[in-house]
Amino acid sequence: MIASERRSVFSLAMLYSMRMLGLFMVLPVFVIYGKDLGHSSDILMGVAIGAYGLSQALFQIPFGALSDRYGRKKLIFIGLALFFIGSVVAALSTDIYGVIIGRFLQGAGAIASVLMALLSDLTSEESRTKSKAIIGMSIGISFSVALILGPIVSGAFGLNGIFWLTAGLALLGMFWLFMYVPTPVHKVSDRNTRLFKNQLGDVLANKELRRLDFGIFALHFCLTSVFIAVPITLQTRLNLATGDHWLVYLTVMVTSFFAMVPFIIVGEKKQQMKKLSHFKRYKSINRVSMP
Repeated sequence: MIASERRSVFSLAMLYSMRMLGLFMVLPVFVIYGKDLGHSSDILMGVAIGAYGLSQALFQIPFGALSDRYGRKKLIFIGLALFFIGSVVAALSTDIYGVIIGRFLQGAGAIASVLMALLSDLTSEESRTKSKAIIGMSIGISFSVALILGPIVSGAFGLNGIFWLTAGLALLGMFWLFMYVPTPVHKVSDRNTRLFKNQLGDVLANKELRRLDFGIFALHFCLTSVFIAVPITLQTRLNLATGDHWLVYLTVMVTSFFAMVPFIIVGEKKQQMKKLSHFKRYKSINRVSMP
């Protein structure tokens, strides 16, 4: 990548990280602190966790389409503003319904598709795979850091503290967007960056894509389920203080990283990445389903 592409990619990676860090921090602690909210129940806590994903799914394509017409950075700013408003609503809420509304507003700022489109605008086709890999790394790092910070911040400031920190990160993201993220000279009009209305039906009808969509849905379903069950288990069965949960998460993340590397090496050498992915998913689901 040339110097301008590197600057663009790392500025977008930072923007991704700021947004995802706040989102991920709430996962390992919500079911512990959420029960203290007014009118809280197991079902409503699940709705609060899932509300973000639901609004993300609903608004992802509209945000991407609107960014083609009105510009990437404008839509990213609107998305970050919605994310900020949702974070403040959740932070000020004393009952579960307010948190559900806040989480829904957070997800309504569905800017992931717009960020990827902006990435395509700012990088050449030859550098796009590397650029997306760097973005993926930034999300993975944010997830790892969030699992550590979430229990620490909530232990010190409660659940509201996490939402206030998330609101602060949203404001920082807005500042970062206009100070450090470049504005593309022209928009790239290709299948990677624009929504073609006549292609949407073809995409939804594609069997291979539907299989991929279902696989991603299942993985996220299992991951979210883990963060509903594991925090309670650590607290009730292992008598581990909430502020110390990060020790367990850090151990799991580090172990997973080192366990993943040999699979990647073997898969690349033998061209068997798909089979190894099936094996790893099977083992993960078995671990999740164990009593």
